[in-house]
Amino acid sequence: LFQLTRKQKDLLERRAEELQRINEVSRFMAELMRPEQLIRLVVYLIYSTFGYPKIQMLMREAKDLVVRAASGENIETLGMGMRHSATEGFAGWVLEHCESLCITDSPSDVRYMWSEDDAVRSILAVPVMTSRDVFGVLKVTSNTPQAFDQDDVRLLETLSSQLGVALKNAQLFDTEQRRVRQLERVNHLS
Repeated sequence: LFQLTRKQKDLLERRAEELQRINEVSRFMAELMRPEQLIRLVVYLIYSTFGYPKIQMLMREAKDLVVRAASGENIETLGMGMRHSATEGFAGWVLEHCESLCITDSPSDVRYMWSEDDAVRSILAVPVMTSRDVFGVLKVTSNTPQAFDQDDVRLLETLSSQLGVALKNAQLFDTEQRRVRQLERVNHLS
């Protein structure tokens, strides 16, 4: 009974710490209004706060997914600016199906692409979206098989849904800023 109580206490403490970290990341998301800054900062904060080995944010651009932010071990292998077809690989599957994907042994999965990092064994990818818009995919990878579990899925889904809302707000803010500049030019000319 004592051991069971101790395990429950440890689990509650871990969950409370996780929620506190999510809150810290969310606070930064609410403050930033430029999408590029927002995704770079969030990816870095997830890496530094939760200790995932490699993180990429792939943004949807026409028919491609483009790596717009990355943090982690061997960052040069994370492919900043690299374009992928939005219909291929793990990230393409997540984008197409709008649901998370947790792969414990990536080379044995049929969605594995030859362009994926050969050393990567575990992949967790979640869509970044709102109810109307799909912005891209947040992808976490590890060279260790079975590195991620349902707790990681839940954590990244929480963060990605908040990121989706923050990106939508940043886009709206950006649109309004452009309108203000256009009106200022019109007023200046008249």
